[in-house]
Amino acid sequence: MITEPRFPAHIASLRPHIAGVSLPELARRHGLQERDIAKLDSNENPLGASPLALQALAETRQDPSIYPDTDSSVLVSRLAEVYGLDADWIVVGAGSESLLGITVTTLLAAGRKTVYSQYSFVAYANAVQRVGAVAIVVPEPDFMVDLAALHDALAQQPVLIYIANPGNPTGTCVAPEALREFLHAVPPNVVVLLDEAYLEFMPPSLRPDALALVRALPNLIVTRTFSKAYGLAGLRVGYAIAQPALVACGSCNCPIWNPTPTSYWSRWEMAQRWPSDWRNVACWCVPSASMGYRNGRVSGLARNYRSSTCCTHCAKCCASRA
Repeated sequence: MITEPRFPAHIASLRPHIAGVSLPELARRHGLQERDIAKLDSNENPLGASPLALQALAETRQDPSIYPDTDSSVLVSRLAEVYGLDADWIVVGAGSESLLGITVTTLLAAGRKTVYSQYSFVAYANAVQRVGAVAIVVPEPDFMVDLAALHDALAQQPVLIYIANPGNPTGTCVAPEALREFLHAVPPNVVVLLDEAYLEFMPPSLRPDALALVRALPNLIVTRTFSKAYGLAGLRVGYAIAQPALVACGSCNCPIWNPTPTSYWSRWEMAQRWPSDWRNVACWCVPSASMGYRNGRVSGLARNYRSSTCCTHCAKCCASRA
């Protein structure tokens, strides 16, 4: 007699993480033209990638029969150069979301505890449930991360704390000094995962010095991505920065091959085309259901635009111009 497989309770109760629906699929469902849809659900950059990045992609001549560099060594070396770190402080993944999942599966298991805020990134909560870990969810008054409540939760002996700064989907952020004090108060046997996927959209005065914090704290992991400000969501390129012992442990749990058809380009050409001068300034505007339309400035590879170019793409969003 054939019986249905018996899944563990924490797997059987899982609900799928529903990512943003693609633009062609939205158009098909609603009988619309793609050009008539303002798609906000995935926080994709409305300006797209830098022309430099698009040029690099067009010039890629990687033989698809050859496996890519498993360690992303060229991109890791370039990131290490930019941040003034040794290469063993950095690991690259398929977007920072994959690195959140790798951290969870490396540190958590059935019965082990993690702490995160009420309105945290849904993919993190899903990753926690997949391994059967215990989630300690701290309320977020006014959609703000409550650091005092997170600290109080340490009494329940978690092994991992997750903080998104800025928050996703809340769009709120933690004051740099308050975050620094909190991180230094966390016991060294508790790992803190600081998700900075939206770092570039914070005013510089509100950005914590994450590199200084990582250098000082052996229990801190900082994740970043090229998906948002850099407009490269489709390439799935993210990275984590931590002290070598944590990186080595997490790297052993990483997939051998990055599951993206453009993995070779996303590592090699990104490293070649990433300017050493990050002072290029341009206008940006990011439509987001939670953060609203905001205007400002961001530097780096993806924002190789002038204000007039931005306004050509999205004139309604650019009420102010530099």
